[in-house]
Amino acid sequence: MHKICHIFSTILGVGCLPYAPGTWGSLAGLCVSFLGVAYFSFQPFTLICMSLAVFVLGWISSFYVLEKSSYHDMDPSFIVIDEVAGLFFAIGLVGLFFPLTPWILVGNFLLFRCFDIFKPWPIGWIDKKLAMSQKTAAFGIMLDDMLAGLMAAVVQVIILDVV
Repeated sequence: MHKICHIFSTILGVGCLPYAPGTWGSLAGLCVSFLGVAYFSFQPFTLICMSLAVFVLGWISSFYVLEKSSYHDMDPSFIVIDEVAGLFFAIGLVGLFFPLTPWILVGNFLLFRCFDIFKPWPIGWIDKKLAMSQKTAAFGIMLDDMLAGLMAAVVQVIILDVV
């Protein structure tokens, strides 16, 4: 079970790449989103539902990986399933207001990465607060990226509405 959770949490090992695993995880989410929108006609509601499903499965698998490992870091960089959930959420929310074009997807990816990397309040506060305990760390891993997705979506909708 540990191996399956590790494979899922790292998105088939993408999180184990040596440089910028969060960006690689986000790129994996962007590729799935692009293919889903372009070739399978995913609707925004589908992406939001997918983000919630990935959130729950990511929470469970991350909890199991943290519990069964000797990692002292409560948000190890190799767990990147949270980036996929957050990006799906951001793209789905923007899609409720605007048609999802490739440029909107790329813009959303860039905004999401900014919020995920810099963790402005309340993202950083929640990330630190939930990482203080092994019981809440996996939830925090997933939640901070959902908030980054929410903030990226809000900013992108505002920008697109002005332009």
